[in-house]
Amino acid sequence: QNDLISKIGKKVQLTDLANLIDFAFLALHGPYGEDGRIQGLLEYIGIPYSGSGILPSSIGIDKSIQKKLMINAGFNSPNYFTIDRADWINGKAKNYWQKAKSEIGFPIVIKPANQGSSIGISIINNDDELLFMGAVEKAFFTKWLDCSVWKKLTEKEKIEFVRNLSDIREGIGMPLKISLKLSGISGDDVILYNPYDLILFLNNNCNSTDGFVLEALDGECTVIVEQFIEGKEFSCIVLEDTDSDGLVIALPPTEIRKGKELFDYRSKYLPGLSRKITPIEVEDKHINSIRVECERLFTELCFDVYARIDGFLGVDGKVYLNDPNTTSGMMPSSFFFHQAAEIGLTPSQFLTYIIRTSLSKRIKNAKGDVLFISLLSKLDLLIKNDKNK
Repeated sequence: QNDLISKIGKKVQLTDLANLIDFAFLALHGPYGEDGRIQGLLEYIGIPYSGSGILPSSIGIDKSIQKKLMINAGFNSPNYFTIDRADWINGKAKNYWQKAKSEIGFPIVIKPANQGSSIGISIINNDDELLFMGAVEKAFFTKWLDCSVWKKLTEKEKIEFVRNLSDIREGIGMPLKISLKLSGISGDDVILYNPYDLILFLNNNCNSTDGFVLEALDGECTVIVEQFIEGKEFSCIVLEDTDSDGLVIALPPTEIRKGKELFDYRSKYLPGLSRKITPIEVEDKHINSIRVECERLFTELCFDVYARIDGFLGVDGKVYLNDPNTTSGMMPSSFFFHQAAEIGLTPSQFLTYIIRTSLSKRIKNAKGDVLFISLLSKLDLLIKNDKNK
């Protein structure tokens, strides 16, 4: 790694970052990016950053914790239960299919509790236990590989299978772990980083056992099984004005119209798979209800600066908030910029607002850090000079 770095640039140590970065604008999704870890690292080395702090970020990534807090605060919620990873891997979750049918009913939504970008989500519409098992596996980023099936594949089919398995949008991703003990083989766990190494391992070992449990190293600890909500799906950006005693304002919510029933990773990021309509096409009273609930949830979960809160306006007229996020997509077509345009802000103006509000929030939480104060004064001067041009 050091040889590679020396050929393309200079290795930067963690302790050097504070001298190189004035402000970190965070646009990282999922684990490590919006779960409090990068936020804690930046606070440790003294770099101000955008968005929520450590605690709200930790809450924002964990949907199982969110649900408990939201129900306790009186928010509407579909029926749900959770499955623990250790129980699933060790075969202690055999009754969950019957529980899903009796307590949830169809359609059933299955999703990981700690992932971003709608990765690992499935919807089960029919009474099919195998589909349910596969969906839970997908949400845990695990895969049972039957060796009898593997041995029947052609070389081309094996390559295609592993390609799909390695793609986080479709499979479990890599690197992955293979527990030999779960397959009745003596030896330590095997960790593979390369798809071709996985093909080689399976070719060499599939004659020794019935199959293997493949587990992504960056997997999931909890899976949520919940009731599907019939209604209009929306996403709403909520802003905090730190200069007005923390006033919270929800922007006009965006309606999501999908080409298929699931707004997953591909629907979010590939053009043509979904439409975004801002504001959502419902009566004003429903728009106001959505905004009020989103503002209330932002405050209840102690979010900072801004958030993207997803949910449904049910056919019963109730607002169901199901996915509060402490960051938002930053692509040109993202909700972030759609809704900013509705209140007359260009992308550059909106990003400037987020940076300034984040700096102000870091100052309030940094116990009087004079460096951040001088940085805010410098930014304000630049904004003023830009307006005077």
